[in-house]
Amino acid sequence: MVKKDGVNVYLYSGGRVPAKEIFDKLNSFGVSGKVINDKYTITPMPGSRNPNVVRIDLLVPYDNRDLENDDLRKEVLDVYTQLIDLCMPLNPDAVFHSIPYEKDEKKSEKVEPNKENSMQSGQENADIPVQKQKGESISIRLEGFGQRNELFDISKASIDSESEHNSDYWYDDFSENHAYSDCDEVLSYSLPFYNDNLNIFIEGVGISKEIGNESLDEILDLDNTYTKENNDKYESGVGSENTPLILFQFRTKGIYHFESLELPAGEEFDLNRLGVNTLKPVVPFEEVEEKGIRKKKWQYMVKGFVYTFLDGTKKHLDFDSGDYKETPLNPNIGTWFQIAETYNDWLSEEEQVLKFFKQFEYKGNEVAEDILEENEGEIDDFLENSRCPEGLLEALYDEFIEHRAFEDMDNYYKGLSLSLIIKNPNVSKSLSTKVFRYMENNELDDYDDIGEN
Repeated sequence: MVKKDGVNVYLYSGGRVPAKEIFDKLNSFGVSGKVINDKYTITPMPGSRNPNVVRIDLLVPYDNRDLENDDLRKEVLDVYTQLIDLCMPLNPDAVFHSIPYEKDEKKSEKVEPNKENSMQSGQENADIPVQKQKGESISIRLEGFGQRNELFDISKASIDSESEHNSDYWYDDFSENHAYSDCDEVLSYSLPFYNDNLNIFIEGVGISKEIGNESLDEILDLDNTYTKENNDKYESGVGSENTPLILFQFRTKGIYHFESLELPAGEEFDLNRLGVNTLKPVVPFEEVEEKGIRKKKWQYMVKGFVYTFLDGTKKHLDFDSGDYKETPLNPNIGTWFQIAETYNDWLSEEEQVLKFFKQFEYKGNEVAEDILEENEGEIDDFLENSRCPEGLLEALYDEFIEHRAFEDMDNYYKGLSLSLIIKNPNVSKSLSTKVFRYMENNELDDYDDIGEN
């Protein structure tokens, strides 16, 4: 991974094997403390977000060499190969293909995609093209404050009878490490805050930019409270909303690294094509008073970045690693209802729309009924939203034209609302045809210029 001072060579464990077992093996095999090339000392550390993950990071410095330098590339590959060889005994069944370094002087041959796997890979990241010739590599790092949130279901945790009088859900040592081994993880992430104190550094060959949070287009996401798993577990069964949870919080300060951007050959980086994914987390928020009214004010976080290539495809750049200090905050114990309802109650109108989009992924067409009921038939905000799923658009149309609110509308407004469906970039050809036919049969006007400036 490209960083400011060099290229980072790293290995992470998958988190399936307890960290203690991995540390013991690294010590017994003599990997811990081993020095590669008399320069790079192997120092295994627990993961910054998940202490059950073991990480090894080695930074190969630039030393006045750029990323295209032949010696730098050879050194990075050599360090990585030696690190792999040293760690292979931890998992003897793993397969590693050693590839000798060759400077890229040949013309690239056309690589045909694997037909057997093309469907699977397309589903995993439909925005990413099958193949791009690599050009420049761009690194993105943020400096500022952030927060790590760890939310656990403690309903099956062991009970400490001595502390039972303080809380019905208190458990043995009240520690995060205990929670990882004893409880079900609900949420886990560590991300920087998206605020005025944030500095964003974008660097690569011939590129060095420092920007603030006002420079990028924002794409808002909601926390993972709205998932099928959480719906089935905490909202479907009688009394399940009272499931006890514990929330560990850590305030962070330092550097946050995101995945590198590999530009296609011949394509230059354009800041105007970079957007930022922001997250409204379950926490943190603070109580504020505005004009005598108590409100909750959220600190939004940087979930990742999105870059749009010249051909229109997109690349999502997620959080990769961090170099920061943590300050633990007091853990909070509550129920799913308290946490989820507080979050839901304080969603803005825009965020409520996104909530229904997320719920459509697991609740299906019944979400259309919920939208019409909660919004009393006023659904233009959904119909014109470019993030509205194709299937939900069709379900909304089918329910909308049968709804009493639509029947009571003037023909002018009926035409306006239906035109929003036709103009939505996610509308299917079949739905567009169906809407056109309905408008023709009912003598409703099509407003082609709707939504245009």
